[in-house]
Amino acid sequence: MARQLYIQVATLLLLFVLLYTGLTKWINFSHYSRSMLSQPLPSGWLNILMYVIPIIEIIAAILLIPQQTRQLGLWITSIIMTAFTAYVVYIKLSALENTTCPCGGLFSKLNWNQHTWVNSLLTIIAMTATLLNRNLFPGHGKRRNADASIQTK
Repeated sequence: MARQLYIQVATLLLLFVLLYTGLTKWINFSHYSRSMLSQPLPSGWLNILMYVIPIIEIIAAILLIPQQTRQLGLWITSIIMTAFTAYVVYIKLSALENTTCPCGGLFSKLNWNQHTWVNSLLTIIAMTATLLNRNLFPGHGKRRNADASIQTK
């Protein structure tokens, strides 16, 4: 029961965060694109990531909704949150804290220390929900053979 509650609360939180940030990037695309183009990454990557990131955020959020695709949505969310957290740590360690954050909405108001904490917490929540959901629904999405438990010699 506690597992299911955690998964449901975590899924709702992650769904909100992903939709909020993904949609905010599209709504304020001119601000978002300027922020993205100021990032310390190769410009070829930035031009691609500028479009791919909000699309992946929205797709991951949509995948979190139905139970049949939730595990995939949780995996994608865990991966992108890990990547976002690693990037924030990279900014901190590289002393590039003057870089504008390309996150959407209220998250763009966070300083890099706050970002590190928020992203780390969201990453832990996503990973925990991914593992709990996997353990709660083992073999979810796979065909089960009712006779698999009977060993034949």
